[in-house]
Amino acid sequence: MCGACHALRRQLSDTKQGGDFHDLNRLALVNQRSYFEDGQSREEAFVVGSFLQSKMHHKGVTCSNCHNPHTAKVLVKGNGLCAQCHTPQVFDAEKHHHHQSGSEGALCVSCHMPERAFMQVDMRRDHSFTIPRPELSLVLGVPNACTQCHSDKDNAWAQLQTKQWGVKSSSGHWAHLLQRATQGDSLVTRAAVESILNTGLPDLIRASLLASLAPLPSRVSADVARQSLYDKNPLLRRAAVTALQGQTADVRWQLLSPYIGDPNRSVRMQIAENLADIVSQLPAESQPAVYKLIEEYREMLNVSGDAVSTQLNIANLELRLGKPIEAEQAYQQALIIEPGFVPALLALADLYRHSGRLGQEQSLLDRALKIAPDSGAVHHSVGLFYVRQKNYEVALEHLGLATEQVDAAPYYAYIYGVALENQGRISDAIKSLTAADQRWPNQYEILLTLILYLEKSGDADAVLPFLSKLSAIAPAAPEVKQLINKYQSR
Repeated sequence: MCGACHALRRQLSDTKQGGDFHDLNRLALVNQRSYFEDGQSREEAFVVGSFLQSKMHHKGVTCSNCHNPHTAKVLVKGNGLCAQCHTPQVFDAEKHHHHQSGSEGALCVSCHMPERAFMQVDMRRDHSFTIPRPELSLVLGVPNACTQCHSDKDNAWAQLQTKQWGVKSSSGHWAHLLQRATQGDSLVTRAAVESILNTGLPDLIRASLLASLAPLPSRVSADVARQSLYDKNPLLRRAAVTALQGQTADVRWQLLSPYIGDPNRSVRMQIAENLADIVSQLPAESQPAVYKLIEEYREMLNVSGDAVSTQLNIANLELRLGKPIEAEQAYQQALIIEPGFVPALLALADLYRHSGRLGQEQSLLDRALKIAPDSGAVHHSVGLFYVRQKNYEVALEHLGLATEQVDAAPYYAYIYGVALENQGRISDAIKSLTAADQRWPNQYEILLTLILYLEKSGDADAVLPFLSKLSAIAPAAPEVKQLINKYQSR
């Protein structure tokens, strides 16, 4: 009931209350845009997505246990609110909170619900009820309540304090796995699967980890997705469908075809997205059911058609269905809603590229660069544009800038390295790819290309450390086998 307003979600039906939340809405999972890697709110996430990560929700606590459902005010002020469940003699004591009783630091919410400003004026407490973990701040750069209050101290000081108090190491925290998966670390899959199958973790966290495996298709990720397709929680079923996006068409159809009639809208919506690009390849007798599902998906999208992100989804759907004209219309509608929406500018520019409209493509890229000069995605697209124009000096400038931005991706580094080598700058390419390997470990294309360039430059002695990493990622790959045999014989 509360989530209909207090959640970061896409509405799937004109019905707002009275049904299952996940049937009426598509809740945002933990992602880098809205959340930090440990699930704390980064941007406006509207509370419920945080609350669903908490042990409290996992144990059955609901919004109305703490808030008056009519006024939204807390039922009890101060630590008495938490004392409804948590024994004051244990938790409202200096040996637990390590602050002077009656002080700001002795309040439960100061440590477990730190405030963050949204829209510059709205101070809102995080509802994931996390334990302050300065160790995670040191490794992942996430905030923590300790240094938020003690602004004159650093994370190393805070880590030492919490360690002395007995706070366990965060080395096994799921946030490490989510970060590695988000960065495309292919060796994270097995560890992530262990957490996905851990029913002691809240379902939203398990679902977020499962969905993060989408860019890392493997037999292991397909198997855990298959198991999760019949989970009772629609969040897990939806995430399972997402996790299969990178699998081959035949694997997707084999695993998803029994579930196209899933009782939950959010799950059916995800299946429609996943099958749209292969529906024309399916057996004739199977196509009507999938096309019916896609039409239902259109209806769900139209419910929130005034949102720029929805128009982007409509455009992507039309492209997967092979309808570029309809896709262009949706991109243009997105830019009417929000003229500076960079993902739509880049996507429409790419559509113009495919249809040979060079001038319109360049105009949109110039516009995107003016709006978001610190975007790696924009610099990468601009760089590729100038590669196609054979203006390699300008191209390399933008491709290099793409790898330096906060939103940089391993693929940007790979393309930059290839472009440098192509222009005869092989030593610069090796240097760039080596730095990329340190920033984004266990990237197959980066490691393989780096090895080839080291060989080409005559520095075969430097190959072995990178070959060792490569063999851990894909020991059965033909290229890797060939390299292993080559260096074993030396």
